[in-house]
Amino acid sequence: MQAYFQKALEDQENEYFFVVSKVELKSCRNIHIIKLQWVKKSWLHRLYCDYVYMPRLIERIDPIRVLSLQNMGIRYCNVPQTVYVHNAIPFTEYQFQFLSDPYLWIYQNIIGRMICDSLKDVDEIIVQNEWMRDAVVRECGISNDSIMIDPVKVNVDEEKTRIRTKLTVFFYPAKAFSFKNHQIIIEACKRLNLEKKYSYKVAFTLTGKGKIEHRLYKEVQKYKLPIEFVGFLDKKEVNGYYRKSILLFPSYIETVGLPLLEAMEYDAPIIVSDCLYSRSILENYDNVYFFEKDDCMNLAECMRQAVLRY
Repeated sequence: MQAYFQKALEDQENEYFFVVSKVELKSCRNIHIIKLQWVKKSWLHRLYCDYVYMPRLIERIDPIRVLSLQNMGIRYCNVPQTVYVHNAIPFTEYQFQFLSDPYLWIYQNIIGRMICDSLKDVDEIIVQNEWMRDAVVRECGISNDSIMIDPVKVNVDEEKTRIRTKLTVFFYPAKAFSFKNHQIIIEACKRLNLEKKYSYKVAFTLTGKGKIEHRLYKEVQKYKLPIEFVGFLDKKEVNGYYRKSILLFPSYIETVGLPLLEAMEYDAPIIVSDCLYSRSILENYDNVYFFEKDDCMNLAECMRQAVLRY
């Protein structure tokens, strides 16, 4: 959003309307901000916005083009429309189960189908990489001629020299969503602890608060695992970890997996779940171990090899 806002600021010849929910943007001479805080209240509010409010707003404003950053095309839109698709859930090979993940199942199977149907009627689609382009083509049944790839650019420090540490450090920068798969790391650490001959530590960017985080933290404490909850890290601190650690990335649903791109810039060793997205991103990267996302024994072996090598 900020990147498009900056481009609009620099273009004084055209007029722009930004429709946002929570993002804080200020109106200026050629930019009008329309804030819809109510749209985040529920899926019903979102659907009303997409199917009723937005078509009426577009008709009233009468723009020359519409850009949607919300994965879904706006229905009943009679002007050229571009959609930026960045949510991998409707396109991943992993299938959620309703009983264990009802929210994600609904998003994948119901909202996801609505997203695919809407994309068939838009003029242009923007995705972040080749695997997302191929997935959109496969799931939506559309030609890739209308899909443009806009690669994600990473911001890293100029200093990239690797830092040697006495203790092997594994690093996992991720929030505590179920598909981020922190649990598999805990299970792998339990396996390694049984052998009692490997010295290492794992850093989670979690605080231990919140339902999922608290459960993970209690389990780490119970089994006395060498896992630290380091909390939120700023960009400089994250980059510091890339220089001295091995990136652990067991997430099985990603569009890009930004930490993978960042770690590659530092030539950091990477242990990652074997998925379509990770194979695509790391296709030409040699310093990587792939493991089956549900196989803690496989992950433990990758971690064991990494400790011995690094």
